[in-house]
Amino acid sequence: MAGPYANRCWNDGSLFFEEEVFGYIEPTIERFEPTYDHYAFTQISMLDWEKIVKALADVRSRLEVETFRPDMLQQIGFLFADSKERFTQSMNANCAALGAMISQIETWTSDNRLRHSCVTILGL
Repeated sequence: MAGPYANRCWNDGSLFFEEEVFGYIEPTIERFEPTYDHYAFTQISMLDWEKIVKALADVRSRLEVETFRPDMLQQIGFLFADSKERFTQSMNANCAALGAMISQIETWTSDNRLRHSCVTILGL
């Protein structure tokens, strides 16, 4: 959600992701926010969030080029034992879907960055 935790979940204007799908971007979040916890509420300054989004945009750009995809799998998080196998079985479709999700995050951030000083991830 944009801004600090507002004492309720499922806030209007927030982004919502399935756990496995959110797991794809967790390594990038962890790289910039060492206090991130998959199960806890984590507040991230907008400055750090913008660094995360910039790194995700780089992932998106590289996913668009098929020759970079095998290397990019190392930057994607796979939460469950079979997540990576299922992702690679439909590599083209999943790379496109992940790229679209990252684009959605970029747009959402652009819409919220001037109105809020932080982003809060409400644990999964």
